[in-house]
Amino acid sequence: MLAWLQSVDGSIPPHALLVAEERLLATQNGVGLYDNGQKSPNHQQGTVHVTSHRLLYIDDARPELCSLALQLSTVAQSEYYNGFLTSSSKVELVLNSASTDDDDDDEGWTCAICAHENPRSLGQRRTHCALCGAVRPAKSTSAPAPANELQCTVCTFINVQGATSCEICGTPLPLPKPKSIPTQTNERQTMKISFRKGGDKAFYAVLKKALQAKAWKVTQAADLPRAEQGAGISGILNAVESNTSASTDSVASALKDLEALTAQAKSMVALASTLSAKLQQQSAQSSLSSSPSSRSSTPLSSSAPTPDATSFIQRSLYNMGLTLSEGPVVQSSDSNSSGDERRYLDELAAEVGGLLSDGLMGGRGMVGLDEIWCAWNRARGVALLAPETFIAALQKAVTGRGLGLGMRTLKSGLIVLHEPRLSHASFCARLLSSTPPPFSGTVEDTRDTQVWHTPLDVAAREDVAVALAAQLLQAAEDDGLLWRDVEPFGGVRWTRNVLKDWTWDGD
Repeated sequence: MLAWLQSVDGSIPPHALLVAEERLLATQNGVGLYDNGQKSPNHQQGTVHVTSHRLLYIDDARPELCSLALQLSTVAQSEYYNGFLTSSSKVELVLNSASTDDDDDDEGWTCAICAHENPRSLGQRRTHCALCGAVRPAKSTSAPAPANELQCTVCTFINVQGATSCEICGTPLPLPKPKSIPTQTNERQTMKISFRKGGDKAFYAVLKKALQAKAWKVTQAADLPRAEQGAGISGILNAVESNTSASTDSVASALKDLEALTAQAKSMVALASTLSAKLQQQSAQSSLSSSPSSRSSTPLSSSAPTPDATSFIQRSLYNMGLTLSEGPVVQSSDSNSSGDERRYLDELAAEVGGLLSDGLMGGRGMVGLDEIWCAWNRARGVALLAPETFIAALQKAVTGRGLGLGMRTLKSGLIVLHEPRLSHASFCARLLSSTPPPFSGTVEDTRDTQVWHTPLDVAAREDVAVALAAQLLQAAEDDGLLWRDVEPFGGVRWTRNVLKDWTWDGD
C-alpha cells in the first residue's frame, strides 16, 4: 500500500475518527481507489469522507482492515475527469513524497507533571501542556546499528558482518539488504477516486475548498496565549478560578429559575383556592336544593358544573398537590401541654380525614401509606409532617372519624390503608368461597378439581396492585389457608390447602 496512506478502523462511526480541530465536510458512497492508475483490488467498494484535514476511505466489505486515511497536506495537485461511456468520473490527486514528519499527525500525550490528557492534533505539533505549560518530552530514538553489524531478532545481540547465525542463541540472521543505486525518476505518484454512483462534482467542489483552506497550516491563535498564560502554578490556579466562576454563574442562573418557579407556584395556589371555594359553594347549593323544604323554591343554577366536572377538578387538584383551601394545620410554637398536643393531632386527623373522604384513595381498594404521606405533604406545601406524626394522625382519623377504612401491616413491613372488603378476614373468606372445597376421594381426584390463584388474577379481580395482591396471598398462606406451587418458569400460584381439613387415619 502507498506509504502516505494510514490505516484506520472503519468499523466505528466517522465522527469518532475526527480529532478536536477536524470537521467533516462531505460524504460520498459507491467509490473505488486507483493506485498510480491501477485498480487497488482491496479498495473498490466503499465510502469516502472529506474533512478539513484528511480524506477518509471506509471500505464496505472489510472496514477494519481496508479503511484508509490520507492527509490533505500530502496533496500537491488535484484534477477532475468526466466519465465517458462505461468509464466513471474520477478525481486524481497528485501526491508529494511520503513524509515521516510527526508534525502532520500529532498523537495525544499525557503530561508527566499534572497528568492532563492533551488531545491528538492534526496540525502543528504541540510542545507544551495545555494545562500547566510543561514541555512535552521528546520521543526517544534508538541509534541504528552500524552498516557492518547485524542484530539478532531474538536476543538483539549485535553480530559481526558476514555471520549467518547469532553467536549467542544460534538464531539465523536476516540477510543484509543490498545497497541500491538511487535512481531519479519524474513519474508522478497519484491516487484516483472513482465515483460509480455519482456525486462527483459536489464532492470535488468541497475537496478543492478544503485544499485551498489548508486548515492544517492555520495556527490556533487562541491556543498559543492560553499555553503561555497557563504555564506553571498560576496557570492551574487560573483554570480553577475560571471553573469556579462558571459554577457560580450556573448556580445564579438556577436560583433565578427557582424564583420564577416560586412566582408561578403562588399563582397556582391562588387558583387552587379559588377552585376549592367554588367546589364548596357548589356542594352547599346541592345540599340545599336536595332538602324537601327548598326543593320547590330553589332552582338549580344552569351554570353549575356537572358531577363529572366536579370530580375532574378534584382529581386535578390532588395531582398538583393543591387540595387544602384553608391552609395546612400547623402546631403553635408555644404549645407544650398534652392537651395542645391532642388538639393538634385532632386537627391533623380532621385534615387528612377530609382528604380521604374527598377521594384521595382514587377509587382504589388499597393504598400504601407512603403514597398518602407524599400526597398530603405536597398539599401542605412547606409545612411538612414527620412520618411518626403522620401515622398518629392517620390512626386517629381512621378509628375516630368513621371513614370506613382500615390499616394493616403486610409481611414485608409495608403499612397500607384499605377498604373493609380487603381486610384479612374478608379477603380470605372471599378467596376460599371462590375455591371449591375438597370432596371425599383420593388426593389425585382432589388435585384435578383444584382452582389456582395467581397475583395477576387476584389484582384484576380485587382492583389492587400486583405486588399487593402477592402479599395478600402470602398472608393467607401464612395462616395455613393456601399452599403454593412454584412453576417451572419462576411463577408462583396458590390454591386451597386441602390437607388442612383432611383426616389423617395413621396409615
